Amino acid sequence: MPIKSFDPEAAKLMRGISIELVRKAQEALEDLKETQMRCNDSLEDKVVESFPVLHEELSTFLKLCGYYKTNIQSHGRETSPIRGKEDESSLEKVFEDGPESPFNHEKLNKWLSHKEREINVIKSCVDTMEGVKIVLNQTELDREVLASGVEDVLCFVFTSMLKGLKNNSKFRFLITAKTNDNYKGATIYHYKKGQLVTEDFQKPSSVRPSQTREI
Repeated sequence: MPIKSFDPEAAKLMRGISIELVRKAQEALEDLKETQMRCNDSLEDKVVESFPVLHEELSTFLKLCGYYKTNIQSHGRETSPIRGKEDESSLEKVFEDGPESPFNHEKLNKWLSHKEREINVIKSCVDTMEGVKIVLNQTELDREVLASGVEDVLCFVFTSMLKGLKNNSKFRFLITAKTNDNYKGATIYHYKKGQLVTEDFQKPSSVRPSQTREI
């Protein structure tokens, strides 16, 4: 795709710049456009809308891509074809880090692919647990944990245990996203009468019949 499709004015100024530098700028802008489109698609996903952490990460990523795009375009405008090689250093500096740059296409693609997979995993779990409430933040989680009549709350992205406990009114199942460096990926928080009991709940080997049905 011609660079004029991204910035017509920058394309005019680049007519006197080396072909190699123009090629680098064009490829970078094309890659960024593709990445931004993918990121926008993810932001429109209902799962992302339900998890503020995911939405914030993707929004920040999209914003940074926009800054980098603007940086390329502005340096293209500032590069004078009259001064030739002498003035190309400004634009060349944008690409000089190569693979080490955080805006390297491979790194951007890797980060976004990982985030897309994370979204798909969460979506799969949410679909499995039909009817389980997704809480958006700590305030809403506290509200659910302290709700009248609720003794136990299990809050996690999980795929089992639900059938055995979902009809017991003293239990409540929630899904949320929050930072916890001790458990990578996911874990189950168990709240008992409004207090956090454990951040790593394990399915008990046996459960009293008075509390739940057989698992």
